Amino acid sequence: PNINRLLNIMFKKRGRAYYVINGTMMARYVFEFPLLPIERAIIRQTDLLPRPSGVLLDFFEPDITKMFGFVESDLAPFGEGAFFIGY
Repeated sequence: PNINRLLNIMFKKRGRAYYVINGTMMARYVFEFPLLPIERAIIRQTDLLPRPSGVLLDFFEPDITKMFGFVESDLAPFGEGAFFIGY
């Protein structure tokens, strides 16, 4: 919760950013907006964001325009995609 609070403060005006534990000793920083090149370089090449001891970290910037999801997360809902209805 503390890391997510920090991300909320840092990127409040940019969009959603959060920290997810996605496995044993693995975690991910997710940025639901495109980082600026300078932000990406600072985040990935420095220890600006917390790095828990012994945890493998990765960073994810999903391309929201190419993702499928739910209205609540600003993504296309079910029934809005092009599906093949084979006869």
